[in-house]
Amino acid sequence: MFCLQLTMDDAESDSLYAFVAKLENIKPLSNLLKSLSFKERANFFISPNGMKVTVEESKCMQLSAFIEQGYFHQYLVR
Repeated sequence: MFCLQLTMDDAESDSLYAFVAKLENIKPLSNLLKSLSFKERANFFISPNGMKVTVEESKCMQLSAFIEQGYFHQYLVR
C-alpha cells in the first residue's frame, strides 16, 4: 500500500503517526522481509532501539530479524 499526501509537509504529517521510519533505498529491507515470507503473517515489534520482525510456523520453527534504528534515514517512535 502506498500513501501520498500533498497538503502537509513532512514534519506536519509525521506528527500524525505513532511510528515513522524512512529509508533512502527500500530494496535491502524488501529483500530481508522476503526472506521471512514463508508465512502470510508476521509479528512486528517496534521499539526505540529498532524493529523486530518474527515469523512462526506451528510453534516449531521461528525466524526473526532485528533492524536497528540506525539503519533508517529517519526513525521515530512515540
